[in-house]
Amino acid sequence: MKPVIIDTSVWVDWARGKNEEKRRLVAGKTIYMPSIVIMELLAGVRDKDSQKTIQSTINPFVRHNRIVNPSLKDFARAGEVLSQLELPASKRSNVVLITVLTRKVGAEIVTSNLRDFEPICKLLDVMILSPS
Repeated sequence: MKPVIIDTSVWVDWARGKNEEKRRLVAGKTIYMPSIVIMELLAGVRDKDSQKTIQSTINPFVRHNRIVNPSLKDFARAGEVLSQLELPASKRSNVVLITVLTRKVGAEIVTSNLRDFEPICKLLDVMILSPS
């Protein structure tokens, strides 16, 4: 069974009580969290309760050594993908980097942002998990 990476969009949906079917998709699977997803989640914090919620989400990944950090090679690959797909770096860098890291750990991705992820996942041969 392949591990999974959950995109920021899904974590945000879950915090809002949405997309519970995606929670069932990942049940029993090993989940990794890219450090860039941590950055995106923390960028949305506006109060102490949100901070606690995000921290309690992140902590198990830290404890179990399931944080995926990009290397120079990963950043270079992300740049190549942006160039190949003729995407503006400022708008798609995070999505490309998350997909590069998903491929790096041999995982599948769960996202609510299919429009942005599909062409990148196709190019990098990364499977997007979605409910049947």
